[in-house]
Amino acid sequence: MPHETPQGYLHANLTKSILAAAIRVQNTLGPGLLEKPYRHCLAHALRQAGHGVAMETSLAIAFDGLLVPDAYRLDLLVDDKGG
Repeated sequence: MPHETPQGYLHANLTKSILAAAIRVQNTLGPGLLEKPYRHCLAHALRQAGHGVAMETSLAIAFDGLLVPDAYRLDLLVDDKGG
């Protein structure tokens, strides 16, 4: 179940902004490219929209007192919302 606030989903505005940027990139570039150009262009579009974007970021997980560093590689981390 997604986290909700009285106003709706916790990151609803961020989600809308990411989707708008992704649609803009897809409409501009069209289909058929490899992942890398889309990722770089999406990061650029998000930065233009005022978001902080980190690319190729590692994310650790914790389990029962164990820390697993670099458990995930995130293509994009937007506004430090990694969890």
